[in-house]
Amino acid sequence: MRTEDKNIMTIENPIKYEMEGIVQSRIDIKAGVSFADTFRAVLRQDPDIIYVGEMRDLEPRRLPVQASTGHLVLSTLHSNDAIGAITRLRDIGIEGSLIGDVLKCSFAQRLLRRICIQCKGKGCNFCCNIGYRGRVAITRLCMLTGILDC
Repeated sequence: MRTEDKNIMTIENPIKYEMEGIVQSRIDIKAGVSFADTFRAVLRQDPDIIYVGEMRDLEPRRLPVQASTGHLVLSTLHSNDAIGAITRLRDIGIEGSLIGDVLKCSFAQRLLRRICIQCKGKGCNFCCNIGYRGRVAITRLCMLTGILDC
């Protein structure tokens, strides 16, 4: 998604990885800079894409959802599966009609242990005798189209 003509901005707490070509903003409660202050400052920069770190608290929930009617907003939240994002958004206080207007897709992933390719799960020096080495992602993408009556 990162191209020269796209203004991509993030709001994170903390910033975990510095990324070239993306304006990253950090929430600093100790300095008196709240999520709402940071989010409003980001919106004034006319971003094409906004990434908001995990939506845990009440304040970070409403502003990104409301802004997503005019911007592409990406965020994370905890849910058991991709379709469960709808229920989770309702649980954290987002109105059903607004969810239907702004949620375009949800993506879920689970990381599973990968069976060791050397010993086929029996245990060897390569896998420290546990039978597994590495992980594999199992993913599901849920595209929401049409009218969603939540």
